[in-house]
Amino acid sequence: MAYNKKEFKRYYPRVGKCLCCCCLSPERSAEVTTFIVLIIMGLGALFEYGIIPYNENNYINSEIAYNNIIRIIDIIPCISLLLLIIGIYSVNRILLNQFKIIFLLFLIYEAVSIVYILKLYFSDKYMNEQFELFKSQYEFNGVNLEGMTYTDEEIKSKVIDSIYSSVTIITVTYLLLIYYYLTTCNFIEDLEEDDVINKNFRALENNK
Repeated sequence: MAYNKKEFKRYYPRVGKCLCCCCLSPERSAEVTTFIVLIIMGLGALFEYGIIPYNENNYINSEIAYNNIIRIIDIIPCISLLLLIIGIYSVNRILLNQFKIIFLLFLIYEAVSIVYILKLYFSDKYMNEQFELFKSQYEFNGVNLEGMTYTDEEIKSKVIDSIYSSVTIITVTYLLLIYYYLTTCNFIEDLEEDDVINKNFRALENNK
């Protein structure tokens, strides 16, 4: 019987284990990081979720409905992460591979959302709304509860600082999600490669 060796093709770069769990085995590292991401994203889906701070009284019903749809979409990657954890424990290739597709689509969706958020953040309308919101938080046109006064320029500066802080948090969070995705896909491909190697070894033994 002829022996046909199967070659495994990798689609993701070798990035190793997640640095936050570098002292653990690859399997435990994937489990722990997935648990952490699942908890964080799960809390975001359970509580009133939204990266952009807004006052619902200023929004029409269609925009509120849109935000509700966004919350539903954010549940999907949580389900994918839960299936991934089950797949790691059971070494189920279907449950492992679904993560590659679903979480990738989620990252693409997040990238589009971030572009929209950045466009919104730096729009005159949003800045003016945030200026009025900040200003309304102070009593007597700029005197806060601590008795400090703020000029319009100082309030505008606070608005800009708030926007840049939000942009930084959003960007760092997204980069961490990409890093998590790459490390997890690298782990999944390691399992698949080991499986191919074992099958090749058994096939070689059977042909001796």
